[in-house]
Amino acid sequence: MLGLTRWSTSTTANGQVIAREFNDILIQRHLPEEHFRTVAIHELTHAWFFYNNYRDLPLGVEEGMCVMME
Repeated sequence: MLGLTRWSTSTTANGQVIAREFNDILIQRHLPEEHFRTVAIHELTHAWFFYNNYRDLPLGVEEGMCVMME
């Protein structure tokens, strides 16, 4: 794993979302610059989906869009 975007969601007992918080983006250290950039773009695209409330996007579609942005 070269990168990871983390966020958290708080829900009520019945599953209603009451809060969403973006936590951080983690990227492997000591990558060559070009490789770092592609990983950063990929992870920033995940963050963009989070901030623009794409909650029900299937994971395969989201990952594909992130790869496309690289």
